[in-house]
Amino acid sequence: MVRPDPPTPSRPTPRLLLDGLLDLLLPGSCGGCGAGGAGWCPECSARLPGPHRVVLPGAPETLAAGRYRGPLRTALLAYKERGRRDLAAPLAALLAPLVPPGGLLVPAPSRPAAARARGGDHVLRLCRRVAPGRTLPLLGLARRTRDSLGLDAAQRTANLAGRVFVRTGENPPEAVLLVDDVVTTGATLRACARSLAEVGIAVSGAVVLCDASGRTDRRHRAGRAGP
Repeated sequence: MVRPDPPTPSRPTPRLLLDGLLDLLLPGSCGGCGAGGAGWCPECSARLPGPHRVVLPGAPETLAAGRYRGPLRTALLAYKERGRRDLAAPLAALLAPLVPPGGLLVPAPSRPAAARARGGDHVLRLCRRVAPGRTLPLLGLARRTRDSLGLDAAQRTANLAGRVFVRTGENPPEAVLLVDDVVTTGATLRACARSLAEVGIAVSGAVVLCDASGRTDRRHRAGRAGP
């Protein structure tokens, strides 16, 4: 699905303005445990996992900064759901080594209602930290898209079918790199890559902060085994 022009930018919401003010007034703290000092304390820094490859059938080649657990999970939830915008910098620093030089980044889209509630698109903000002049917000989600929390792989795929649209413009890029915060089943990455391919934009790969695909595997095995 293609939309020819991006929507008109909206004015900052009161939540967005308040978050920006708090970023200036309040000191930072460790993203993993809340100890004093911005970024990561030594203990949490030592617990941060290294990057790894995520194998997802049908999805672009994907690299993750770490597993969805420990300090990384805590920091992502604080940044995404609790207004800790100061954590954008340390989280972006984990993503940056996974991005090839000169790569054009396309953030995976958020539901419009979720982005408004969070004071903006959190993945777009990360991308602009990693590559300020190379971030292209080309993708959007239709308003009727459901929250994916609690959906299994088939439900996530059905939920996104035909609901990821591309904002085209003059001189579209030939190839881009997808970026997301968490990968679970790969449904979002597949839907995004498919929509971009339909308008002639190739996806060279994907990078994500957290790999939660193993959590899905464990739930599936537990369900088959019974209580």
